[in-house]
Amino acid sequence: MLFKPNPEPVIGLGFSYSWFGLGFSFTVPSSEVQVKKYGKTQKFDFEAHYTLRKLMIDLTLKNYKGFYFSNPETYIDTWNWKTDPYPQVPNLETFTAGVSFAYIFKPERYSSNAAYTFTQSMRKSGGSWMLGGFASLNLMNSDSSIVPFSVRQHVDPKLDLKAVGFYNVGASFGYSHLFRFRKNFFIAFTLLPGLSLQKVYLQSSIDETVTESNELALRTISRFSVGRNGNKFFWGFRINAFLRFRPYRIFLRLPPRYIRMEVYEKN
Repeated sequence: MLFKPNPEPVIGLGFSYSWFGLGFSFTVPSSEVQVKKYGKTQKFDFEAHYTLRKLMIDLTLKNYKGFYFSNPETYIDTWNWKTDPYPQVPNLETFTAGVSFAYIFKPERYSSNAAYTFTQSMRKSGGSWMLGGFASLNLMNSDSSIVPFSVRQHVDPKLDLKAVGFYNVGASFGYSHLFRFRKNFFIAFTLLPGLSLQKVYLQSSIDETVTESNELALRTISRFSVGRNGNKFFWGFRINAFLRFRPYRIFLRLPPRYIRMEVYEKN
């Protein structure tokens, strides 16, 4: 089961100066046809990045309300994607807050500002090992049931979840490198795999009972950039990728099979 926000266009703005970077995004209003097809989604995205000589810090805050069931054809035989609107869950809400940091062991050989904020320049190729940590809170809830009855009756009536929460605290270790070529051009990458202790919180929509469990979870942060850093002007392009349970992936044991439920946020 895949739940996604309204696929409306998103405009992002960012600002960076020296060691500090700030970014946020907002959506462009959808047409009536799109709202009828996918429903409405209220979104809030905030990110802040601090890049110092020996330390990188990332802050994230996201809030989404209103999703649609994006793969109804898997469960509803009579659904027609050409004429029928997607089943919608307007009261389904997600909240994400996270902080992570990475310590650079060899700042004299590698500069994260040169690699990702483009405010500095490295005269030769170099890299460094990094040690980091992270903590995150991911919540998903609805005022009645995460999976409405109109969808649940086609999947399984036992899907009675009202709220789900993931709490993570972990550590990571990896490597970053910047390659210079043709005098002023560069390519940089960061690979920072990590392991966390994850607490899972599940609340029933029928009797409000709560089930909690603890498990280990994997997360990998990867970054890539390419650009030119000259004496008079510079340009750059970068990609950040977070590979984890992100944002919400739930495996529900409903004999005789498993049901996987995913809720996506836009980045």
